[in-house]
Amino acid sequence: MVRRQMATAYGRAAFTLLELMVTMVIVGVIAAIAVPRMGAAADSAAYAASRRDHAQLQRQIELYAAEHMGVFPANSGDGTNAAHSSAAFVSQLTLNSRLSGVVSSSPSSSFLYGPYLRTGIPALKVGPKAGLNAVRVVTGTTRPDPSAAYAAGWVYSDTTGQIVPNIPDAATLEDAIVRLEGKSGVTGFGLGGGGAQIE
Repeated sequence: MVRRQMATAYGRAAFTLLELMVTMVIVGVIAAIAVPRMGAAADSAAYAASRRDHAQLQRQIELYAAEHMGVFPANSGDGTNAAHSSAAFVSQLTLNSRLSGVVSSSPSSSFLYGPYLRTGIPALKVGPKAGLNAVRVVTGTTRPDPSAAYAAGWVYSDTTGQIVPNIPDAATLEDAIVRLEGKSGVTGFGLGGGGAQIE
């Protein structure tokens, strides 16, 4: 009698086991549909951000060369770090510089150029090297091919001025760019061969 009075006073006492199981199945189906879509959207956003970072890096490298008589970053020393080094590359793009490539942390009448990247080198956001913002510098006629051996997010040629994402599972340079840009038929990357590799 008491149970019957409680049920009528408060409506239904509780969910039945069957109702609870049906609800769980519905929630599971919705989750199975929604979670992969959210993951794909996150991947798409990471690739878009990496494409944007790659384009910005390439533009700033070209601007540096235009203002330094065709000499690309890291092709000369920065006054502290040797030519062909990652440290010279970073400082020449993130600090003020002279025409010779020597850098200073503050602008003056002697250091008229730059900085080209005010927030530093962006980290790669995709692939097994995601989260790394280090740059592997290659020199000579070597093209900047991605490699799992490099502990770097980007691979850069100080001879050609080309920078590419270090996506090591890409079979070729073109494949790394295609994977980043999400399209095919990419050409015109100054594909040379040979040369020394410098870290």
